[in-house]
Amino acid sequence: MKKNILFGSIIALFFLTACGAFNRGESGEVEAEAVEENLNIGETSTIEGISLTVDDTYYADKINRSANTNPDAILIVDLTVENNSGKDYSLGVDIDLYVDGVKTNTYPVEKLMNRVADGETANGQRAFEIKGEPSEFELEFSPSKRLKSEKVRYTIEPE
Repeated sequence: MKKNILFGSIIALFFLTACGAFNRGESGEVEAEAVEENLNIGETSTIEGISLTVDDTYYADKINRSANTNPDAILIVDLTVENNSGKDYSLGVDIDLYVDGVKTNTYPVEKLMNRVADGETANGQRAFEIKGEPSEFELEFSPSKRLKSEKVRYTIEPE
């Protein structure tokens, strides 16, 4: 009987650990172990010592017509990245935007954030091409895509 209870407890603990979850601290920061629910603008996620906050999203006033593309609109995403990973961090292919479930292209902007030194915080932008009149936007953050690390998705509602 005691073996059955012990065995059942171990199995339950295993499933709770293996499934992953978001751990919300008192600061509202979210530590991602698996994608279970989307975060919202203003919420912070932390993966492998890299904290990302989506501060704001909005459509650009002007479209750079000299770019080799013809989007209907440009979505600007204002970001804050805090690096406590123990090494410099380059924000590159780690952020993708899905529009109605389809990954969209990035767009050149002036305030692009590329490198954040360990222990530093930086603000910057990412921009994405929008075509048509989409209804759903999700921003995906995964700091080590090459290593298939954890990822977090933010629900975006541009103004």
